[in-house]
Amino acid sequence: MQHKLLLTLLTFAACGIAACGNDNGGDVIDGGIVQMDASTGDGGCRVEPTFTSLHDNLFSTSSCTGAGCHNSMQAGGLDLTGGKAAVLAELTQESTAEAGTGMPNRVLEMDSMNSFLYRKLTDDDPPGAASRMPLGCNFIQPPNCLPQCEVDAVRDWIEAGAMDN
Repeated sequence: MQHKLLLTLLTFAACGIAACGNDNGGDVIDGGIVQMDASTGDGGCRVEPTFTSLHDNLFSTSSCTGAGCHNSMQAGGLDLTGGKAAVLAELTQESTAEAGTGMPNRVLEMDSMNSFLYRKLTDDDPPGAASRMPLGCNFIQPPNCLPQCEVDAVRDWIEAGAMDN
């Protein structure tokens, strides 16, 4: 009985981790684990360092808005299911101070290293947060982590001023 319960719990945990994974390409292999490839096939990345590209190809996809993530569940108080203007405001105008991060904003224009969003994507132990994003990235690398070109696009967008472009 205990083994069945443990197996059931592990199955649900694996499904939860996969739900917040990356849907920006990739092939399902080895029991359903998705290996990511965000390239366009010509050596480029499908996500560019503009807000429109990040919104359309990353923030509004199941990579960020999957079950239990930044949808109506508002993980971390962040809902990325609104329109483009609402998502930009959530990222650039909302404080993370109440979350105990020690960081003033989710995105601090021209300062990726002091932007909570970037630190959540790159630090295994982000400030004031339980884990790196997307969910499961700490535990199963690289399948549940964002491709480096997407992380670089977020960084470059922030460093360029986090503009609505």
